[in-house]
Amino acid sequence: MSEELKEAIAISIEEKRALLAQVEYALPIQRRQLVRAVEIDDDLGEKNLLRTVRNAEIFIEALRDSIKMQETRETVVIETGPAVCPHCDKAMEPGVACTSDATIELDGKTYDRIPYQHGGGKAYKFCHDCNTPIGGLHHPGCDMETCPKCGRQLITCDCQE
Repeated sequence: MSEELKEAIAISIEEKRALLAQVEYALPIQRRQLVRAVEIDDDLGEKNLLRTVRNAEIFIEALRDSIKMQETRETVVIETGPAVCPHCDKAMEPGVACTSDATIELDGKTYDRIPYQHGGGKAYKFCHDCNTPIGGLHHPGCDMETCPKCGRQLITCDCQE
């Protein structure tokens, strides 16, 4: 496994652990607020807080699972090597952009695909899902690719149907 890939995995795990700590810190506060809402008979507040607490508990569990999978993935990557893009036949290693079509057809109209550009707080050199570099095209199916028609996540928007 390349040093860049090891570093990217380590950073991703570190960031998930930091987020997990923040949510775990906030959860007891939400639970105390829920108890107060029950005590003062605030039904609406109770329902909203109960939903918040349940969502936080689900999120914590999913985040823990994600960290475990990513820690395990490192071993899988070492044993099997990186995934290969079925569109451009290149290894999806850090810094390797997809060289397949630079356009996509949606609803009978052709659009230019949007290159990877991280707009979040910490600048990433590579897409966390397909490893394309900033300015490169995502490998098709990447969960970070933006739909050029609606601006939402391409794999979940309705524009491809």
